[in-house]
Amino acid sequence: MSKIQAASALPLEPAEAPRRRRWSYRIEIDPSGTRNPWWITPLSILLALVLCGIFIAANGMNPMTVYAKMIKGAFGSSFGITETLVKAIPLLLCGIGVAIAYRISVWNIGAEGQFLVGAVAATAVTIWFPGLPIYGTIPLMVVFAIAAGGIWGLLTAIPRTYFQVNELVTSLMLNYVAILLLDYFVFGPWKDPKGFNFPRYPDV
Repeated sequence: MSKIQAASALPLEPAEAPRRRRWSYRIEIDPSGTRNPWWITPLSILLALVLCGIFIAANGMNPMTVYAKMIKGAFGSSFGITETLVKAIPLLLCGIGVAIAYRISVWNIGAEGQFLVGAVAATAVTIWFPGLPIYGTIPLMVVFAIAAGGIWGLLTAIPRTYFQVNELVTSLMLNYVAILLLDYFVFGPWKDPKGFNFPRYPDV
């Protein structure tokens, strides 16, 4: 008997069922822990200014004059510095939250929603406890805001951990839910009925 006939006479082993492949996507930010050169940030800022300057010049204005007015408006007076801080603090808080998530290789784009929910919780402290002194109100607002933002972040973390739901989708969609939640309170239960239809809470 030839080798081919002997091989054909052997019983065939049952073919294994194809394994179902589970797709898992994760964007890793600098997993090796290496740092970019120090000149990357200044160069990025310089290129951004140059690029914006091109568009400003294309509209018939002097880029240097525009930049000088921007700096003077943002830092040229106490009012300007105060308004700059008011606008910058939410961005800084969201940036810190996103940066921490990047360090553990998690892509979190739900910082806006977490910030808004924290703001709602902080505002609720002043509404629920109007008689608290200021040295007790502010720390309690911080605690409530952190707790609410963390719980809102769990709505993204739990599906990701146990059901492999992409955090990009859930964190982004929850931003819109948080915006609608804020609108509900501002234009609903917390709206001043005597405020001429302006979204503000009654004076305490």
